[in-house]
Amino acid sequence: MNILYKLTLVGKEDNPKYYVGCKSECSIQLIDSIPTIVSLKTGRPYYGSSRSPLFLEDCKKYEIKAEIIEQITNRDDMLVIEHEYLKKNLCAESPEYYNITNGIPRVTTNYVLTVQAVYRYIERYIQSLYD
Repeated sequence: MNILYKLTLVGKEDNPKYYVGCKSECSIQLIDSIPTIVSLKTGRPYYGSSRSPLFLEDCKKYEIKAEIIEQITNRDDMLVIEHEYLKKNLCAESPEYYNITNGIPRVTTNYVLTVQAVYRYIERYIQSLYD
């Protein structure tokens, strides 16, 4: 399963903060009654890739609960979907989120296929000029 997820620190409800990210090849499993992202590759819990010093410090004090925002069929579109969500919700700018950036904007698979098709068309056209 490929997902866009939100992490919440359990026990920090008085001042909640969140981390949003995406993860491929994973599942959500209950570990000590807490929904947790588990990597299908390693079988180990996955707690995000945040570089926020505050997030890393808070993770030492609180347990992390995961929730799925969206299941993503096409793995190639994950970073685009993540970026759009982070940008729309101003996650990097909001004090409610640990996110430092709004992700990396990438092009979708459909866009890449379209550009490749146009390139092949132009290539054939140029070749026809020499034939």
